[in-house]
Amino acid sequence: MTLEGKTGDHWPTWSFCTVLVAVGMNHRGRGNTCSTVFAKLSAVRWYHRTNLGYDPGLNTGHALLLKGIRLFTSPVLKQQPLTVAILCSVCVHPNPTQSRSQPVWGGLLLNRRAMEPCLADPSPLPNELGTEGDRAEAVVALQFEARNHPHAQSSARTFRREAGIWFELNHANLIKLLGACHEGRPFFVCEPANEGTLVEYLKGKNLETIWVSLLGAAKGLQHLHDLGIVHGDLKGNNILVCKNNELRDVVKLADFGLSVYANREPSNSEGALGAFRWKAPECLRGEGPTLASDVFAFGMCVIEAVTGGWPWGKLIPDEAVKSHVLQKKLPMRPKCFMDREWDLVERMCCFEPKDRLSIGAAIVILDDIQRGYQEVDYDYGKVDW
Repeated sequence: MTLEGKTGDHWPTWSFCTVLVAVGMNHRGRGNTCSTVFAKLSAVRWYHRTNLGYDPGLNTGHALLLKGIRLFTSPVLKQQPLTVAILCSVCVHPNPTQSRSQPVWGGLLLNRRAMEPCLADPSPLPNELGTEGDRAEAVVALQFEARNHPHAQSSARTFRREAGIWFELNHANLIKLLGACHEGRPFFVCEPANEGTLVEYLKGKNLETIWVSLLGAAKGLQHLHDLGIVHGDLKGNNILVCKNNELRDVVKLADFGLSVYANREPSNSEGALGAFRWKAPECLRGEGPTLASDVFAFGMCVIEAVTGGWPWGKLIPDEAVKSHVLQKKLPMRPKCFMDREWDLVERMCCFEPKDRLSIGAAIVILDDIQRGYQEVDYDYGKVDW
C-alpha cells in the first residue's frame, strides 16, 4: 500500500484484487476464487494494522468488485470426506523425523482419531498404512502414545492441566507434544519413540552408552526442575528413546500426567499408589511429589538402566518394597556397579529429602562417569538379585 491509501485512494486494493483474479500470484498461474481473494485481503489488512499502524479498509466500490468476482468464479468443489483411503495416500509422504513434517503427523492422527466414531469398522492405524520401514514404525509409536496414554480417561480438568504443562516444554531430552484432543476419550499425539523405552534400548549396549543415556535423561529432568516442574512419575517406562533429525538416538522423558508446579499447586498424593519401586519414602507415606522425590526416583531409574531389571527385582511384591523403603533400606548393590556409581545412587536416594543431591549436581557426576568410559569399556552380565 502507498501513503495515498491512508487518505482514501483505494486503487491499490482494486489492482491487487484484479491481479489475484487474473493470475492468482501462485506457481500455477491460475486465478484465485472469491474465497481466496477474501482470505488474502484479510491478510493484507492484518499486516497493515499490525506493522504499519493503519487499516487500508474496503469501501462500497470494493464490495461491488468482490460481488462481481463471486459471480464469475466457478463454483467451489465440495471437499471429499476424510476416509481411510485418503489417509493412506497422504501418510506415505511426510517424514516424521523431519521437524517440518511433524505437525502433519499430528494433524493426521488427530483427524483419524476424531473420525473413528463415524467409521463402521475402524481398523488399527498401522495396518491401514502398511509397512514403510522406519516411517511405519514411527506411526505405530505415535498411535501407541495416543491410544494407550495411561491418563486418557482422566477428567477434562486434569487432561487440560497436563496439556498445559506439556505444551510449554521445549527441550531436546523431553518428548515433544504435537497435538491433543479433549473430545470423547482424551488423547495426546507426540513425536514417535522409535527405539522404545530406555531399558529396551540399552539391552546389549556397552556401559558408555548406558551412562551417556542416563546423562541425557538427567538433562531433561533438570530442564523440568529449572521451570519449577515436578515430573512425579519417573520410572523406566517413562524414559523413551527417539531418533532426532540427524537420525541419532536421543533419550527423552515422557508422561507428564502427574506433573505439577513445585510450590504453586497442591500436590496429588494419589501419585504414590503405584510404581512403589521408584517412589521416595515421603511419597510412600502419602505426601505429594517434590523436586527431591524426583531425584530419588531417578536414582532408582539408574539402577534399572544399568542392571536391565526393576529396582528390588520382580520377585519381591510391592508391599514388601514399600516396607523396606519406609524402614530406610535400599536395594542391595548390584555387582555391576563401581564404587563411584553406587555412591551416586546412594546420594540421590538419601531418605531425608534435604540430604539428596540436586539434579544439577547429579549431572556433574554422571558426566564424569560417562567420560571415564570413553576410553575403556567393561562387560557385565545379568544381575543376581
